[in-house]
Amino acid sequence: MNGSANMGLPATFRLTFVSTNGAIHSQPREWVPYTLVVDISPEIWREINLSVNGIGYPVYLQQLDGRDVVCVDWARAGAGNYRIQARWPGGSCDEWFSIPPGKLTAGAFETLIQDLHRHLPLDVAISFKRAGGLVGFDLPSRSEYTLDAEIARIQRALNGTNHRIGLIQILDNISADPHRTLVAKTQWTPRWRSRRPAPGGLPRAIAKPGNLMRQNKPVQVEDGYVEHSVDTRENQILKLYVQQVRQRLNYLLREVRNRNISAHTTVLSLDWHFQRVIRRAAFLGAVRDLHQSPSTVSMVLARQPNYQAMYQGFLEFRRSPFVRLKSRDLSAPLDNLPSLYQTWGTLSVTAALIDHLSDRGFRLVHQRLIDRDATGLYIELLPRDQPIAELYRDGDYIVVRVWSEPTISAKGHRWRSVSYDQRPDLVVEISRAAEGPSQLLIFDPKYKLRGELMTEEDSSDGPPDALTPIKADIDKMHAYRDAIRDSDGNRLVAYAATLYPGQTREFGDDITAISAVPGNAPYLRHVLHRVFERFIR
Repeated sequence: MNGSANMGLPATFRLTFVSTNGAIHSQPREWVPYTLVVDISPEIWREINLSVNGIGYPVYLQQLDGRDVVCVDWARAGAGNYRIQARWPGGSCDEWFSIPPGKLTAGAFETLIQDLHRHLPLDVAISFKRAGGLVGFDLPSRSEYTLDAEIARIQRALNGTNHRIGLIQILDNISADPHRTLVAKTQWTPRWRSRRPAPGGLPRAIAKPGNLMRQNKPVQVEDGYVEHSVDTRENQILKLYVQQVRQRLNYLLREVRNRNISAHTTVLSLDWHFQRVIRRAAFLGAVRDLHQSPSTVSMVLARQPNYQAMYQGFLEFRRSPFVRLKSRDLSAPLDNLPSLYQTWGTLSVTAALIDHLSDRGFRLVHQRLIDRDATGLYIELLPRDQPIAELYRDGDYIVVRVWSEPTISAKGHRWRSVSYDQRPDLVVEISRAAEGPSQLLIFDPKYKLRGELMTEEDSSDGPPDALTPIKADIDKMHAYRDAIRDSDGNRLVAYAATLYPGQTREFGDDITAISAVPGNAPYLRHVLHRVFERFIR
């Protein structure tokens, strides 16, 4: 823990966590209550204002080992970073500490983050392409999508090949004399000094308040002139190319940090040279983003050597798009672990499902999960009122739709809830022509284990087991099964499962708690394929 205190204060600031059995810890565990002992002089305890992440906590005095100490009740808290601030007359102090994940090992947590940064977005994209989607994109296989392969792509883009100069040399050359065009502009000028009054500006000159003389002649008019501008389509493509390479290079810097010394040195060198030429290419600051297709080739792109090499490299780089997860939670993974675990579980189920369906003759009709921006392909998981994917199989006319966090209310049109509103994380809808109502498969990833939030109902079932699901999550699966109906009142949920970092437990034929631990993907895929095969042969 790192702290800072004002000099000359009558108190130090050290934190000690005392568990309910009296054991002393320097760092708390996830979802365990403690008494937090704050090493500040008890003489001023009534004047101390203490907060945790901005929320005020009451302090009190308690006897510990025969002496008075300042204490705070530390409630159960999840993994994350915490800031404790103490203020008293004449002084203040801050402490930061972290609570590591308690339900995942350090290796599993690292795997989860790497999966979300790198593997899962590509797995989902490859699954969609196998099912007939993402036409025109040249996606590498996962075996080809290695760290060495990514470094080679960046080196090829920045350093070029035997037949083409790279982006570093291109920026160096173009910065000296970027392509410009003449752009017509206007400015307000006194009428007697204007040289090229803009014909279309006369009505504006007359309508401008206070701009007419007694003879109804304008005082100022819009005078036309031309100036050179670097805001050309060719430079807009160059700017887009720089942005795409910059983003992929940032990803590589995260990947190689503390992993591979040789690769880290290579990527740092590429980054240093790239940043150097970007600083020289200051003209790009006056270039707008590209808002039209870059596929049309101009004479400059076809004949000017630097722009021709740039465009060739851009097209090559664009054919192997970078697939990323668009999520703010990734910026602070420890603080957002439950949300990231849910995203990891949802994408894992989605990739496994699409692979299972494409192997059995289904073809993707449309999808709303993967989109494209200027830097490449991205996945964004949002609650939607339309399916994120729809697949169809000829012959038996089965349609499978995948929904992300749909809200199922009492007034729903497609499905309705006979009790409270329901919002499962992932719903797989199976519709068979002329075979009655649809079947729903529900998957709810939850970063929870029994024992962290023990209730009287939980404890009545026996002693807590750290590798089993909590009762509330299993009850939620029963609620999905019993509450979700069609307009005729028919039950629709054929199977409901919570994914969690414990052991697989079955609660009858239609309710399951599935073990989903990052780093054990083969087991999770095996269980999921067995579920899918049961309902979609």
